[in-house]
Amino acid sequence: MSDENQKWSPDGSRLVFERWVQSTGAVGRSGDLFVVRADGAGLQRLTATGTSYDPAWSPDGRSIAFVSADRLFLMGDDGSRMRALTKAPAEAQGVLWPSWSPDGKRIAFTTRSGAVFVVDNDGTGKRPLTGAHSGGYCPAWSPDGRRVAFVHMPDRYASIYAVDAHRRGARVRRVTRHAYTESGFVWSPDSRRIVYARERQGGVYTINVDGTHDRRLTRDPLRPDLWAGGFSWSPDRQEIAYGSDRSGNGDIYVMDLPLGGRQQLTDGLGVDGAPRWSLSPRTESC
Repeated sequence: MSDENQKWSPDGSRLVFERWVQSTGAVGRSGDLFVVRADGAGLQRLTATGTSYDPAWSPDGRSIAFVSADRLFLMGDDGSRMRALTKAPAEAQGVLWPSWSPDGKRIAFTTRSGAVFVVDNDGTGKRPLTGAHSGGYCPAWSPDGRRVAFVHMPDRYASIYAVDAHRRGARVRRVTRHAYTESGFVWSPDSRRIVYARERQGGVYTINVDGTHDRRLTRDPLRPDLWAGGFSWSPDRQEIAYGSDRSGNGDIYVMDLPLGGRQQLTDGLGVDGAPRWSLSPRTESC
């Protein structure tokens, strides 16, 4: 049994996660969603499908979007009122990476073919933001709700792209352009910049959403397994928490943006990653 893909509720009081158990037959593993309070008490099973994963809290913490049997579902935070938001897998092409808009009215997701879609939280208004085979994954809304950024691999390297989420037929714009794989990104709270990790060269970078002012913040080596959910802005927007293996092990660091200083927070034997500030601005890290 393994517990994976943990997500804090917006108020930091609860944790939703996937629990996978080994099963017999061709399936191999079966997964369902559970929720537990921050103090470890009140463990509750939310689904019993055996195929539930990718949970995402609504901004108000009252609902959870998730994927099951290649479709997008929505349920209450206690597992009630479960309903499908997308149709049969053949039409939806399989669903991955649900991401809520800041106002809670829409959900962005990708299909297994790499198209990025949005759908209203009642299942209506589904439409594509990108082409059918664009190779996109890990969509994340800007805090102002205007754009959706995602990772796309047009060639051998993955880059970050962004698209207007409101205008039909909007042009998909490439944000980063380097001969390195780039991911592990997060929007700045003011929606003007993106912080991201760059493979091989290492370090944490920031870039304007229009692709200008690409700047290196640190030279920390960043392992790919620390990129997922790798960055978190402080509530006052002056610091960024991130995972790095500069010490030879995965640990959590905090970087002071105005001064450029860095402080190591953890030094245990295990690999530490995916930091989150309490009461931080709601910015999703991919």
